Amino acid sequence: MPANTLNEMILGFAVILGTLIAYTLSLIIRTKATKKKKNEPRQ
Repeated sequence: MPANTLNEMILGFAVILGTLIAYTLSLIIRTKATKKKKNEPRQ
């Protein structure tokens, strides 16, 4: 009988997916902040 590694596979997938979501959110937040800063009038 092969080893049952379904739980580890699901956990690994969840970690990778969570990292990708966090990175995507970080990019969106940083892009919005950069656009906001770019559109501000210079002092």
